[in-house]
Amino acid sequence: VHIEIHLDEEGNVQGNVPHFGGMYYLKANKAVNEDLERRELIYKNVEYLHKVPLCWRCHTRLYYAPIDAWYVDIQKLKPLMKKTNEDVNWFPKHFKYGRFLKSLENAPDWNISRNRYWGSPVPVWECECGERFVPGSIKELEEASGKEIADLHKPEIDEVTVKCGKCGKQMKRVVEVLDSWIEAGSASFAERHFPFSKTEKLEDFFPPDFIAEYTGQIRAWFYVLHVIGAALYKSPAFKNVGVEGVILGSDGRKMSKNLGNYPDPRELLQKYGGDALRLYLMGSSVMNGEDLIISEEHYRNQIKGMMLVLWNVYNFFVTNANADSWRPNDKRTISENILDKWILARLNENIQNIKEKGYEKYDTPEIIGQAQVFINDLSLWYVRRSRDRVGPGADNSRDKEFAHETLWFILKEYCKVLAPVIPFITDEIFMNLTDEESVHLSDWPIIDESSINNTLETESDKQMRSAMNLASTIHSYRKENNLKVKIPLKSLQYKGPIKIDKEVFKILLDEVNVYNLEYLGIQDTYQIWGDTSEENQDLEAGRAREIVRTIQAERKKLETRISEKIDVALEDWPEEFEDYIKKRALVDNLIKGEKFEIKRK
Repeated sequence: VHIEIHLDEEGNVQGNVPHFGGMYYLKANKAVNEDLERRELIYKNVEYLHKVPLCWRCHTRLYYAPIDAWYVDIQKLKPLMKKTNEDVNWFPKHFKYGRFLKSLENAPDWNISRNRYWGSPVPVWECECGERFVPGSIKELEEASGKEIADLHKPEIDEVTVKCGKCGKQMKRVVEVLDSWIEAGSASFAERHFPFSKTEKLEDFFPPDFIAEYTGQIRAWFYVLHVIGAALYKSPAFKNVGVEGVILGSDGRKMSKNLGNYPDPRELLQKYGGDALRLYLMGSSVMNGEDLIISEEHYRNQIKGMMLVLWNVYNFFVTNANADSWRPNDKRTISENILDKWILARLNENIQNIKEKGYEKYDTPEIIGQAQVFINDLSLWYVRRSRDRVGPGADNSRDKEFAHETLWFILKEYCKVLAPVIPFITDEIFMNLTDEESVHLSDWPIIDESSINNTLETESDKQMRSAMNLASTIHSYRKENNLKVKIPLKSLQYKGPIKIDKEVFKILLDEVNVYNLEYLGIQDTYQIWGDTSEENQDLEAGRAREIVRTIQAERKKLETRISEKIDVALEDWPEEFEDYIKKRALVDNLIKGEKFEIKRK
């Protein structure tokens, strides 16, 4: 279909138009109205305010003008495109049959040409007789034109002519260039120079495994990739696609350099590091295709949260392992400690969940959510309850060995799991724990499925989880009744869903600092009873614990080595707990003195 165009590119009426030729179109408006009025063809002429289109760069007024263009018949391709969409895994899933499918169903034919100077030329040569030549390669064009093609862009390409096979005249290239989305949609082929590279096979790279972009690309890049994949190969153009939301400025509007409504990303990276940014974004709603207002506070919280907890666990291990001169053995031994068995089962279960529910589904918030739960279990329960097992003051050397080996193994393997999310801190930890070159060159952890056995459903995990919940309830009970955690309680009673078994029960008693915890029967939630008076408190033991805490705090100030023995001067201390104080604070001699003082050897 040919359209008669009345305006040139400057907005002037074409010279062949009677009465108005050469006039600027806005001036022609008045002349056209006057002509219609003279011929009594106008009903009413009224001026009113209205919006007009402007160039988004220079704000020059624009006008709409019909022009000839090249189109792809999308209506013919739609049934095939709907079919190929069925094979694509979208994350989040609702985009598959939601925004993408709806936009596909309502899509017009695709205008693939542009009337501008820069761009890839439309590869069509036309003759006056109507004949067309469309070369499939540079070589084919060179053979048809008899010229060597050095440049495919204007003006050189427009100097290339081809002899018409029908009438013998010279065919010239059409004036248009291609829409740049043609090139974007051909990314899979273009980066490999396919099909001209003889070393590449289509099935080796197409369709690609994964692509990702923000929601605006649903109607843009995702769409043109899909069109080209269907048109050329009757295939989806990608196997998996992640759709992110829009990161908004601090005022809720789209980030803009002119508005300056967002924190400087370079400053944030220098201040908090790249891992914090990755953790912040990959765990946020933006990865679920939702918009996100960027916040420096939330960014900073990634350091305080998961990253700092992980680093503290790592620091705890390194400090104690070095103090004990511990090094990993070539052959791992099976721990007899219930804490080690439990955390290793949790590790394997968590790795499996992160793999199946996170990475394989391209769900990064799920990965980070799962990791946060595991790291909290590791830090707030396993490490907390293992403190007395390691370090110079620990009794059982065999159990100490198990504790070191278990934590070393967990840190090493979990770095592999989190490396794609927080690549820098995991590499630092991993390289220091092993002789390997980098965590990013290591294999994915081998899961010990025998240790999982649906861990959350096993009796041992129920027991440990119940102990954690009961401990939290008892700590709350202490806080409500102003009972200091460091002062042991002689007895408490509880009701709850299950009675905790002997092995886990000992861990619980150490955590809550209670000598006797009596089970009174089944109840849906945990409930605590007990005497809150001083008669039910071992005040002397509490005093000894407070002395240990004070000594440890002073040791930290003085930067004593963890294995360094000291002498301590105290005005007084509970004599029955003297050995306890010496052992826990690594004190060689307790000396009577007028004031508290630490004496280094």
